[in-house]
Amino acid sequence: MLQRHGATPYTLRVPRLKNLCAATALVLLTAGPAAAGSLTLTWTDNTKGTATTEIERRVGKESFKKIAEVAPGTSRYVDGPNLRLDLEYCYRTRSRSSNGLSPYSGESCGRPKP
Repeated sequence: MLQRHGATPYTLRVPRLKNLCAATALVLLTAGPAAAGSLTLTWTDNTKGTATTEIERRVGKESFKKIAEVAPGTSRYVDGPNLRLDLEYCYRTRSRSSNGLSPYSGESCGRPKP
């Protein structure tokens, strides 16, 4: 369930998954306003810096598309600065290691601020 914490980003809590490959699922993903026309994504990396993170985005009813893959140990990504202010952007992530891919995180959505 999405929760709004005051003026902070929207937060989606995802249950911790068990018995995964070494690419452990990310368990918290948030998407919230950053600089104008941008959204900042943050997450908890349970891989202890041993896996990259794939970031996918969708707009409206579109399918998710991979927009980035960040280095091991990274837990923040800024999407923008040219996001449209009238659209809601939804994101999901997963970890990639030599042992394979984790399941996707839950999705988290947000709108950029002007």
